[in-house]
Amino acid sequence: MGRKRAFGYTLVSWEADHPPLHVHIYDRRDHEVGRWDVEGQRKMDDFDMTKNLRKALRRFGYLLEDR
Repeated sequence: MGRKRAFGYTLVSWEADHPPLHVHIYDRRDHEVGRWDVEGQRKMDDFDMTKNLRKALRRFGYLLEDR
């Protein structure tokens, strides 16, 4: 399991999780925000892509470019 924190978000990934490769996103209160599909570069759930969330995903290489 990988747990990374930045800009008020915690990004969690599990090595043995189901495809596609994705990260679970939690806010600063540990409430799940949603999941980000790293391979497809898209949201897997309905959530707001805030400026800080975008920065957190970029910092760890999960968001490759703005779409």
